Amino acid sequence: MGDFVKQVEVICLEPDEVTLKVFDKSQCEFGYRDSIFKKNPNWIVSEVVFEMLPCETSAESLQKMDEEWQARCAKQPLDMPSAGCTFKNINFDNQEHVKGMKIGGAMISDKHANFIVNFNNASADDIVQLISLVKTRVRNAYGVQIEEEIQYIGF
Repeated sequence: MGDFVKQVEVICLEPDEVTLKVFDKSQCEFGYRDSIFKKNPNWIVSEVVFEMLPCETSAESLQKMDEEWQARCAKQPLDMPSAGCTFKNINFDNQEHVKGMKIGGAMISDKHANFIVNFNNASADDIVQLISLVKTRVRNAYGVQIEEEIQYIGF
């Protein structure tokens, strides 16, 4: 999405004041699943202005969107609640050894190892423990320390 951002308006909640700031694309520090906004939890994005590129016909655009949607449906566990991708750049050869792992009501999806799904009223503690277990298993098996993409609030 960052490729199409023209500007972002942010409400900044500071202890003594509330201000409104506007950033142009170059100030947003967009990177792989990162931006200046992730680094500032007291900011609330209130408006985003996008600059779209000219495209082919409407029919071609709709066909491309449909193809992308079908590809995502085939790869991601959209049939159960989840918070989306759990880890940044999870890219190890054999993900099968973590798929299906469960703690409480949380489970690593059988369809995609980067999704923790809530299959049975998972608690936040179930999810945190499962994340820790996956990180340990991946580190021990591959010597790689994976990092969460999700952000913890209230912990």
